[in-house]
Amino acid sequence: MDIRKIIHTVRQRARIAADKGGKLVSKVNKKQSGSFGLGPKNSGQKELKERSFFGFGRGMIGYLILLVIAVLFTQALHSPLSAVFLFFVLTWPVLNLIYALVIFASMDAYVDHSDMNVIKNKPTKFKIQIVNHSFFPVPFAEADFRLPDKNALRCSLKRIRIAAPPNADYVIESEVTFAYRGTYDVGVDCLYVYDFFRLFRFKIRLYNYRSIFVMPRRFSMTAELNRSVSDTSTDIRRAVIGIDRNDVSDIRRYEPGDPMKNVHWKLSSKSEDLQVKQYDMNTGKTVYLFCDLAAHFDPYEHAAYDDDINEHGVDGVVELALAIATRTLLEGNACVPVWYDSRGKGGIQMYPCATSDELENVLRMLATAPVCSDTYRVGKLTSLVNETQSVTLVYVTDYLDGEFLADVTVSASLVGGPGSSVEVYFYNPLEKVNNPEVRQKRANYFNRCKRVFANHNIRVTETTAEKCAGN
Repeated sequence: MDIRKIIHTVRQRARIAADKGGKLVSKVNKKQSGSFGLGPKNSGQKELKERSFFGFGRGMIGYLILLVIAVLFTQALHSPLSAVFLFFVLTWPVLNLIYALVIFASMDAYVDHSDMNVIKNKPTKFKIQIVNHSFFPVPFAEADFRLPDKNALRCSLKRIRIAAPPNADYVIESEVTFAYRGTYDVGVDCLYVYDFFRLFRFKIRLYNYRSIFVMPRRFSMTAELNRSVSDTSTDIRRAVIGIDRNDVSDIRRYEPGDPMKNVHWKLSSKSEDLQVKQYDMNTGKTVYLFCDLAAHFDPYEHAAYDDDINEHGVDGVVELALAIATRTLLEGNACVPVWYDSRGKGGIQMYPCATSDELENVLRMLATAPVCSDTYRVGKLTSLVNETQSVTLVYVTDYLDGEFLADVTVSASLVGGPGSSVEVYFYNPLEKVNNPEVRQKRANYFNRCKRVFANHNIRVTETTAEKCAGN
């Protein structure tokens, strides 16, 4: 039979099985389709209007009215006093223009940050200074600052009116706690200065930023967390397909989906429950770690979602992936993290790691990887793998659906050589669903997907970073 027909059949059956009993499809904003970056989310703030290098202030209207009055006064009286008044009115803009130019050449900005690399949920401080180096006061000025928003989910431009005495500065100093990993730029975009009577306005392009790299939390997957326990729904469960049966690493209680040939019949006869043999399948292997960084939820189309549900889910995926990568390297195996990233060649990042030092070099790239569009499906990355033996495919995701299920089951059918396996780790983001009815529907849908995985002998590890860290 043609291999393409086999793949097509498996995909169709997987989708039907996952969606049986009713479909629950996540909607993604059409504007986001086909692009990596989701961009800054609209938090209700009006976008700052771009201003030209030179312009007139509000005081110019009052000056024009004063000029008309001076001309009429001079024409009506024909007196020396009216002529002096007209001369004063005509020269006044020149003096204000010189004043504004002096201020324009004397303003500067500095950004200071105590630590450029911080762990998320840890407070950090930054300081922004607008300095007036001249002997003239600056009573009217506006600055476009890039500052963290209220919840520190992202940094956005905010226009703030400021004033600076002679040879002094205007300071913004704050302590902020970033809830999610990534790169946050804090600083000053540009400064608008006026003369004393706001007749003229000049734009000073500063573009002085400091990038704060917020790193994900690091934790170790303990032996307790790696052990399968059947009485909870969020324990670590390992998917095993075609494993190498040279070494038995553990004996544990039978769970639905375990191959019957792995049952330890002798020990099972002495206990109330079936016992199965767990094999050491990760000796000398290459582990491909596929990280799903896609935004599967659109909180602006569904009010039941918190607006940070995608950041929460993707952060969980990154932290869980780092824990798995660390464990893999400690076991003596090679690890290859793979994810969609617009900064990489062909829109994909792929870093083979054989040591912990090499993983640390990858950490910055993975920690600052942007959330991508839902059109970039992590299951499609399997095509990058050429090996079929002694290879482990590990998928880390925060979303289960029919398409992902089909991609993984196809991978399991193609990568089935000796010593090969497929694993799925699921970071459940449903705590960010604030509607109980929607949360329950999502949970039921995810459970249906997990049952279909079990029918294909693929176990799903459902967990959270907090539980893996023992918090």
